[in-house]
Amino acid sequence: LLANDPELQKEIAKIKEAGVELFACKACADLYGVSDKLASLGITVKYTGKFLAESLKSGWHVITF
Repeated sequence: LLANDPELQKEIAKIKEAGVELFACKACADLYGVSDKLASLGITVKYTGKFLAESLKSGWHVITF
């Protein structure tokens, strides 16, 4: 949805400007063919399994939508 919705892209840009780090799962993004588009929006696209587990253990909070 984010890869193709300009209004949503504007909202995500505001969140990014506020200092929120944005990540997308590379496996999922590749499955939908949107990895390059998400990266062009300033979203870090990476395999998230190990990263997510380590982040949660260190006290990070995850928001998904």
